[in-house]
Amino acid sequence: MMRAFRYVARFFLWIFASIGASVVVGCVSTALIFMFMPDEDLPPHMVLTLDLRGGVVDNRSDDPWEELRGKSSNYLRQIVEALEAARADDRVEGLVLRLHGDRLRLAHVQELSDAIAAFRKSGKWTAAHATTFSGIADYAIAAATGEVWMRPSGTLNTTGVAISFPHIKDALALFGVEAQIAQRHEFKSAAETFTRSQMSEPARTSWRVIAQSWFDQVTRNVAAVRNMTEDKVHALIDGAPHLGAAALDNGLVDKLAYWDKFATAQRARAGKDVTGGGDVAMVSIHDYEQTLAGKPETQAAQIALIHGVGAVTPTAASSPYGGDTMPADRTAAVIRKIARDDEIDGIILRIDSPGGAYGASDSVFRAVKFAREKGKRVVASLGAVAASGGYFIAMGADRIVAQPATLTGSIGVFGGKVVVAELWRKLGVNWAQIRVGAQAGMWSPHWPFEPGAQARQNAILDHIYRDFTEKAATERGLDAVAIDAAARGRVWTGVDAKRLGLIDRLGGLTTAVDEMRNLLKLEATAPVELQVRPAALSPLEQALEALKAGQSPFTAVRIFIAAVTPNTGSEVWGVRHWLATVTGGIQIPVEPRGILQLPAYHVTL
Repeated sequence: MMRAFRYVARFFLWIFASIGASVVVGCVSTALIFMFMPDEDLPPHMVLTLDLRGGVVDNRSDDPWEELRGKSSNYLRQIVEALEAARADDRVEGLVLRLHGDRLRLAHVQELSDAIAAFRKSGKWTAAHATTFSGIADYAIAAATGEVWMRPSGTLNTTGVAISFPHIKDALALFGVEAQIAQRHEFKSAAETFTRSQMSEPARTSWRVIAQSWFDQVTRNVAAVRNMTEDKVHALIDGAPHLGAAALDNGLVDKLAYWDKFATAQRARAGKDVTGGGDVAMVSIHDYEQTLAGKPETQAAQIALIHGVGAVTPTAASSPYGGDTMPADRTAAVIRKIARDDEIDGIILRIDSPGGAYGASDSVFRAVKFAREKGKRVVASLGAVAASGGYFIAMGADRIVAQPATLTGSIGVFGGKVVVAELWRKLGVNWAQIRVGAQAGMWSPHWPFEPGAQARQNAILDHIYRDFTEKAATERGLDAVAIDAAARGRVWTGVDAKRLGLIDRLGGLTTAVDEMRNLLKLEATAPVELQVRPAALSPLEQALEALKAGQSPFTAVRIFIAAVTPNTGSEVWGVRHWLATVTGGIQIPVEPRGILQLPAYHVTL
């Protein structure tokens, strides 16, 4: 009895100690954040710095430590809005980019390039420095500045576009595992990851067009900003990688120098532009943007900005995916709440999702339609990828905007199950089954589909495909011939999606805001305030949300501790890091029972 009492006492002591430690860590975190917050009194002369060495994200984080480290400066919307404000700010002399061979997504590069081009058009200068270039995407953003510097020991690896796809049918067969998965239709190649040893011709055709489109887009843009012909750029890409001297001789970079020399030169350049001379400070674009936050223009239209990032799942708790997810229950609830908010004039959905569950995607689609029924205008802004389930959600909006490189469409479905009957036989395990009902156990992985079950599964896939295509045709105003040409599971770039009528305009978030002005019948220069919904949650609010969602108090405490504890980067030694390294960042869909998702793939740009 005493031993049981001691265990209970230790348990509650651990709980109280954890809460106490969490409070202490939270207080220290808050104090540090306030200590390191940027001064609102910016210098009279400054050069903005954009550090892209950590990449770019399409969704802001609730992590206070990321705010402290300045990582949130890589939130795409903040960068674009800061550059828009800086165009008319006389204190800002120019902009410098810093890169380090980072794998950037081409659609993000295009959105940043548009913002940089508008910044340069206002009469300000821009320049970029890289230690090395990993590919054509990060080189393209540097080239957009008009002045490219590289470390003398760097390499320009502009080798082209490569998209890799794993096919694990033979690997599964080694263990006695068979994937019984069907697809609708020939271009819906996600199922091929499990069902084929090699890529099918329809899939190869579809993805070859995408790779060529990406290549042509970059070649065209680089040729324009570097004052070269497209054939010249093509030849230089074919001749890559280029060492520093060769990159300089071929006009791909303007100067070879280390960062300190580059920074000194940019300060001196800015000083010459300052009337009467004076000191020029380097200010991170994140710090600059923070001084602008919370200062809405008077009489601005109030637009809710909702981020839908990651695989579409029914709930956050049900997600089988790693990384960001778009829980349908939470996303739909936010949209419905905003639809009833009389202070909000419109909604912009920023979608960066490869798709996911059919029912979950349909739930968010219905919420979008509900918002429109309530009189709210809705614009979908597609990020690097908004395909399959991601496009399902977007097609309910009044207008759809995407970048030329955005992956979208993929109007199709696949589903089935993975059968492990032979694996169990090899292991000497025999399963017995008792069934009541003709199709009882049809989803069991221990037996193959029987004819009746297979027929029911095919009927489900036919229904989902018909529902997807009919809704797409209705929302986009396409006839039967047009929707058949655009669908069949095929993935498109934004350029082709516009030609097919799947989207309305090419562009990023700025273009989406313009579309919203048009829908609201506002002047082209009318002020608009974007309100991110839901607002960022504090660590305590994250824990309370977990309790409201039915999570246990222990889970809530763990969420709070994780939120207030800095990420030390120790995960680099963990299993997840090494698995990601081995697989090269491959995205593999899970639970292939009837989902709207892109295939597993890995892009090298």
